[in-house]
Amino acid sequence: MKLFKNAYRFGSTNIAQLKDYQYPSLDGKSTNNIVWLHGMFDSSKNFFKVAEHQDIRKYGNQILLDARNHGLSQHTDVFTVQDMVNDFIDYLANRDMKNLYIIGHSMGGRTVLSSLSYYKQFLLERVKGVIIIDTIPCSYRIEGIIPIESVYRYMDEVKSIDLKDKTFQQVEQEVRSKFEEPIANNILSTLGVLENGQLKWLNNLPVIEKSFHGLMSHEIKDVMWSGPRKILIGSKSRYTSKKLVQDLYPSVFSDFQFERDVVEFEHSGHFPYVKEPKKFVEQVVQFIQQVEYDEYISQKKKKYYDESLTYDV
Repeated sequence: MKLFKNAYRFGSTNIAQLKDYQYPSLDGKSTNNIVWLHGMFDSSKNFFKVAEHQDIRKYGNQILLDARNHGLSQHTDVFTVQDMVNDFIDYLANRDMKNLYIIGHSMGGRTVLSSLSYYKQFLLERVKGVIIIDTIPCSYRIEGIIPIESVYRYMDEVKSIDLKDKTFQQVEQEVRSKFEEPIANNILSTLGVLENGQLKWLNNLPVIEKSFHGLMSHEIKDVMWSGPRKILIGSKSRYTSKKLVQDLYPSVFSDFQFERDVVEFEHSGHFPYVKEPKKFVEQVVQFIQQVEYDEYISQKKKKYYDESLTYDV
């Protein structure tokens, strides 16, 4: 087992230890593992409500991960998409996790797509389906795709909040005066408390800011993943659009079909699982149900075929 655990360390010791939060399936018997990867500046707390939903927990164990330099995962001086992919694959390999449904929002979605590209063979027999939430595979540095300057302003605004000797209520009031929902709640969820009672940001903002250009410039092409997938986008999002998804995802999935693979949330921006949670849960459940049904039919046909061969012999 030790050899297996070390097999995916990529010849590097630069693997961050990831904090996970787990909820067992409702019946405690499911072998499916539903893994959630959050976006930049967020944490796994973003998914607590939807991952706890009984309709989703019927279909598998929930595993929510903090990315490196986010939440309670290890903070490091290096922070690239490749690093996040390596962390993620190492986490799965060390636990020999299979029967995976992987759900990634924004940065987490790009981590999922990159993982499918870089470690396709490793994931081929482990992943049953992926759900990508409101992200695109190209470089965000391309002029006009998203308002990059607004992200820099976001970082400046967060850094300007002085935490010293302040109560959570005081910081909360300041955050809510600067940011709209759900951004304000996301920021407040990344506040931690030291042993002396002093507040601190759980996200490693200096390293995230230093690495921001490289993270946003990362491109994902030719994933050539033919497995089940669903892409969920907010119609009001500034980070995706119907046209961008139509234009860019065929370079990721050779068999991409917009009508089959994409669901739009007409009342949502970048956080459809916050703005339209009921529809979001329904889409996740419907996707898993369809994959499970297709797998059942496939196995039934295979069994029939095998039995027919035996009978012929």
